Amino acid sequence: MKGRIVRISSHDPGWQGRFEAEAERIRAALAGQPAAIEHVGSTAVQGLDAKPTIDILVGLSALEAGEIARGAMERLGYTYRGEAGVPGRIFFRKGVSFPRNFNVHCVQRGGPLWRQMLDFRDYLRQHPETALEYGALKTRLVLSKEGRRLEGYAAGKETFIAEVLRKARAGGGE
Repeated sequence: MKGRIVRISSHDPGWQGRFEAEAERIRAALAGQPAAIEHVGSTAVQGLDAKPTIDILVGLSALEAGEIARGAMERLGYTYRGEAGVPGRIFFRKGVSFPRNFNVHCVQRGGPLWRQMLDFRDYLRQHPETALEYGALKTRLVLSKEGRRLEGYAAGKETFIAEVLRKARAGGGE
């Protein structure tokens, strides 16, 4: 992924339908494994501009189930990426070019990564003004030399994300 140029798209109401259809495929592929599936990331927040990659959070009873699910996910066309730099996550992506069609983050349901991703999404959904600030930050990043590349884009969002998570854990207030 290094060096990939980030492009932001206006919010597309079709993103939710894409998530729902893919979540059903994943649910069927993981039949027999207890899993919760959530739409996360910017495409899950109404009105928020985003990379047009749908992020899917799969909560498993044990992280080892993500390794067990590898074959099922690969049969759906996903590429296995291991932890991909995030301990406690099994990561899959789908799509032959960047931006990818889907990213799937398999984590332990109820664990720290599960809570973090849901807390961030839920805070942005409940605080549209913060979502607008986040969208403006992402736009500034892709217009900057450093933020146009994926690694600079991700690094440029870290402080904002940490602050939103702090507010979410403090009870959701501004």
